[in-house]
Amino acid sequence: MKKNYSCVIVLLILPLPGGYLRAASQDELAKRLEVSRLQAPEKLFDKLSHQKLTAIGNRALAMIPEKEWHHTESEHLIIHYQHWAVRERLAREAEFYYWKIQNDLKLTDDLVKHKSHIFVFQESSNWKKFQAQTDILNIGGVTIRHEFFCFYPREKTRESSGVVAHEMTHLVFNRFFVGDPPLWLNEGFAEYQAHNAYLVFYNQRYPVVAHADPRAVQKLDLLEITGWTAYPEDLSTRAAFYMKSQLAVEVLIENGGIERFVKFVQSMIENHDFETAFNRHYVEVFKDYAAFLKELSRKEKRL
Repeated sequence: MKKNYSCVIVLLILPLPGGYLRAASQDELAKRLEVSRLQAPEKLFDKLSHQKLTAIGNRALAMIPEKEWHHTESEHLIIHYQHWAVRERLAREAEFYYWKIQNDLKLTDDLVKHKSHIFVFQESSNWKKFQAQTDILNIGGVTIRHEFFCFYPREKTRESSGVVAHEMTHLVFNRFFVGDPPLWLNEGFAEYQAHNAYLVFYNQRYPVVAHADPRAVQKLDLLEITGWTAYPEDLSTRAAFYMKSQLAVEVLIENGGIERFVKFVQSMIENHDFETAFNRHYVEVFKDYAAFLKELSRKEKRL
């Protein structure tokens, strides 16, 4: 079975280069206040607005006794959980990230008519069982189209909230774009956006679990990794891959603006060839690929 997963590896949650904090805008503060008041009452499964799940979604629900599952929904999301304490906390967090990603990308047309699903495992034993049965190992969360599965313990942790920020980027991305971007762009944008969204929501830096080795980041050839279709098995290389991809996205957005980046993303979905999309959208910004690499190198040297 072909697996098309968007995932975050818990060991690879990376710090924002430079580590700076910025003041939230008035719009961001207003949205934060709005979601802080969000109410998400429990609902029976057969009363949810969308009940059609994928095979993996159904498998997730079948792994835990039906009486232990509870359900709620917010404006854009349906959340399946076990312990009431996380219900509104997660709904508020996730709805803010939905707004932040949509607002940052300046997107208006949500292409999905139903709500996306979040499946919350709150006991580590159940999460490990889910990973084993689905062959999705050593992760804190995974997004498959319009379903997001994660370990989110009753006791709040910065790492679990970081997973939500990353995976919500994938979940929202899949609502506004048709098709799959290449691996580097999928993960690079999720890391870049998760840093920004987490920073605004919590007024804290994205949680740091492991740093990428700057030398390993600089050693990776960008054109080579833009063609990768699978995650590196070596954890050090994987960390460098995430960081290199994030920095490349950062350079594109900071220098070319978000509208140009969205068009670049659409081109990359149609054709995964980086050079073709770069020449189409960024030669006016960087003049040539060498100039882009020079700017990327400046970023890497500040790690």
